[in-house]
Amino acid sequence: MTDAEQVEVGPGESGGESQAGTNAPPAPDEEVQQRLQGQKGRGRWWKRGALAAVIALVIGGVVVSQQSGDDEGPRYQSGHVVRGELAVTVAATGRLEAREMVDVGAEVSGRLLEVLVDHNDHVKAGQVLATIDTKRLDARAREASGQVRLARAELEGARAEAALRLEERDRVQTLAGRGLASDQALETAVAEARRAEAAVEMAKARASMAHAGLDAARDDVARAQIVAPIDGIVLARNVEPGQTLASSFQVPVLFQIARDLRELRLHVRVDEADVARVREGQTATFTVEAHPGREFPSRVVSLRNVPSIEQGVVSYEAVLAVQNEEGLLRPGMTATATIVTERVSDALLVPNAALRFLPLEQAKDDATQEESRGSRVSKDDEPRHRVWKLGEQGPEAVALSIGRSDGEQTEVLSGEIEVGMALLVDVEEAKP
Repeated sequence: MTDAEQVEVGPGESGGESQAGTNAPPAPDEEVQQRLQGQKGRGRWWKRGALAAVIALVIGGVVVSQQSGDDEGPRYQSGHVVRGELAVTVAATGRLEAREMVDVGAEVSGRLLEVLVDHNDHVKAGQVLATIDTKRLDARAREASGQVRLARAELEGARAEAALRLEERDRVQTLAGRGLASDQALETAVAEARRAEAAVEMAKARASMAHAGLDAARDDVARAQIVAPIDGIVLARNVEPGQTLASSFQVPVLFQIARDLRELRLHVRVDEADVARVREGQTATFTVEAHPGREFPSRVVSLRNVPSIEQGVVSYEAVLAVQNEEGLLRPGMTATATIVTERVSDALLVPNAALRFLPLEQAKDDATQEESRGSRVSKDDEPRHRVWKLGEQGPEAVALSIGRSDGEQTEVLSGEIEVGMALLVDVEEAKP
């Protein structure tokens, strides 16, 4: 082996590497490690830069979105002009009552022996409802009967005395005509006859009074049986057997009887501001809490003239007829009635919210605000109002003249509006 062929094999080198030749010696380990570390560092910095760029784009997008949202301006809610029927109504509250209800009381005093009916029982006129002990009443009737007999006896005695005095008068008159009796004796006989006749009349009066007392006593005995005055149903029973009744100036109410619960009356209070529009014969509907969501028909049958004043508020009572064939309604229920005072057919209608609407720009001007919110502007003696529609430059005002309203829609009498036109009614709240 020559000197050129002798190659020292260092640590970490194999024989295969020595056979590759001497022209490309291998790189040292330190240089290779530095290159690898440099590549890893550049990869981490590239990833961090990309993440930062994405975050910047998201933040920029949010800012741009917010700025673009601010540039869009307010969003409006709208209602449309329609054509249809308008029902002008008056609202009132009251209570249902039976059409005819009678309070049955006791006209005599005594202890109740029995009560023969109960709540919700159907009764006929003349039917016995309860009975009162009649022992004391029977005693009074017997006493009155004795007074009648005594008065009759006194009347007979007075008549006999009167007959005697009349005969005496006639005899004295005959004697006086013959000159056998003095004038004084004749005058005395005439006076005695007159007194006797007066005594007869007094006896007749006492006999009549005695008969009246007997009739009253017998009537009290009969009234010890409390009977139904009408055909109907027992709404209330306020007594029990054994209870003692004391009848005085105020008759105690024992029973309440309604004639027929298939026909009721609704008594409502109408405010003085609305009473001029309510008339007999107008139709109405009402609701009760016992049947939510259901409306019952009714009709105005009477409007009372007597005012009711409560805490300075004046109202008048209106009576509505109610049919209760299904038996769903009961006396005493609280009802809220809606009386239709007028109907307008084929009317041009706008939402009431459109009449109350005011753009934000106009709210800065107090005078414009008062004008737009419903205060009337006189032009040619015609009441004018203002509504708003959305134009190219924003809300645009439309003047019109209005008529009647039902609380939700208002009749348009004149103005540059047409069916289907969208009118501004509110501004949508900005989303967070």
